[in-house]
Amino acid sequence: MGDYSISARVVFDILNPVAPAVENLACHQEQCDMDGVMVKVSRRALDEVLEAINKLAIAAAQDTLSGAVVGTGGTT
Repeated sequence: MGDYSISARVVFDILNPVAPAVENLACHQEQCDMDGVMVKVSRRALDEVLEAINKLAIAAAQDTLSGAVVGTGGTT
């Protein structure tokens, strides 16, 4: 999968449980203004998706840092 070193398994393990929340955000919005710019969404669905995104960011950062430590060759 290109240059990405975070495993697909990690990504799937994080994203699969929040698939219903993603669908809720995408498909169950309530329009709040005439232009459709502001919408209401489920706070719980939003929180679940944001938490998953945060977990992915942490996993990617940890993966990057572990690769950087291994790749330093012992120099400081």
